[in-house]
Amino acid sequence: LYLAQADWDNYADVLRKRIEIEDDETNLVDLKYRLGSTLEKHLADAAGALENYREILLIDANNEPARVALEALLGNEGLRAEAASILQEIYEGRGDWEKLIQALEILAAAEGETAARVGLLRKVARTAAENLNDLDRAFDAQARALKDDPANADTRTELEQLASHANAWGKLDTIFSEIAGTLEDARLAREYWMRLAGIDERLGKVDEAAQNYQRVLAIDAADDEALAAMDALYRRTERWTDLIGVYRRRI
Repeated sequence: LYLAQADWDNYADVLRKRIEIEDDETNLVDLKYRLGSTLEKHLADAAGALENYREILLIDANNEPARVALEALLGNEGLRAEAASILQEIYEGRGDWEKLIQALEILAAAEGETAARVGLLRKVARTAAENLNDLDRAFDAQARALKDDPANADTRTELEQLASHANAWGKLDTIFSEIAGTLEDARLAREYWMRLAGIDERLGKVDEAAQNYQRVLAIDAADDEALAAMDALYRRTERWTDLIGVYRRRI
């Protein structure tokens, strides 16, 4: 009767009472979906609708109408992160990798805690690389994670591995340069300049490699690893005058 009269407040109240006493799972899912749809479309209560869709998916993770309704809520600025949090587990279980990445990106954008955000971006990278063979997207996500927390050694290692698999040393060189130039921690900056020098050597950029070793020496003029690397670089490239300068430094 209330449905026929479009009396949505009373209709929702009746649905809630029926939900309280319903013990059949199939009927319960139907009632919760009707309540969620009513709250969302007629009573301007999208948050209440989301809770009903969430409860349906806890009962039946493969429920298509509830999943589609939740996906529609991804367009709701205030609820999109919560909807994405529910959907990511469903997408992962279904092997729907493209939608999983979209959900993870929404969660990363909404996450205020650095470590959690980095974890989400790294998961985007792994999903793109391992399940979609999309190394470019994986590299981009991993690079954003590293820029967010340059001290995270695992992120840096994973990015270097991606660069190796995708032969993207030039892109890695650019990213490491951007990061190293912003660091105030001398120890961490040294790690990046040393890695950059190694990448430049790999790319045959002798002058750039030497400049990065010089940046390390600007932090510590007696850095033996940097001096030894410059020694080997100049020997290999037969830059004898530059090699003499290294000998003088080492002496």
